[in-house]
Amino acid sequence: MSEPIRPNQVKRVLPDYIIDSVNQLIEEKYDGTSFTIKKDDVIAKAFKHPSQNEYTDLNLFERHLYDKKYLDFESVYHKAGWECEYISPDRGDSHFDSYYKFTNKL
Repeated sequence: MSEPIRPNQVKRVLPDYIIDSVNQLIEEKYDGTSFTIKKDDVIAKAFKHPSQNEYTDLNLFERHLYDKKYLDFESVYHKAGWECEYISPDRGDSHFDSYYKFTNKL
């Protein structure tokens, strides 16, 4: 008989093109303390990643990332030793681009 899945049984798997892209951006930006990565930079780098060959249109690819929640990777990096916070403008506010703030918690 089947049972409902428990929260600790849910396995979140992000595609390599997301993890690799964020890792590359971390290596470019890391200064020993904290830094930021723009969401659009993650999308652009993931779109060009060699393992991402399903989409040729950036807008469709971005929609795919949102639909699959692949840009919600903060918890994955939190488990790896980072404080990672997603910061976005309020609806209707266009004064800045959405970004992720990383801080070394080790």
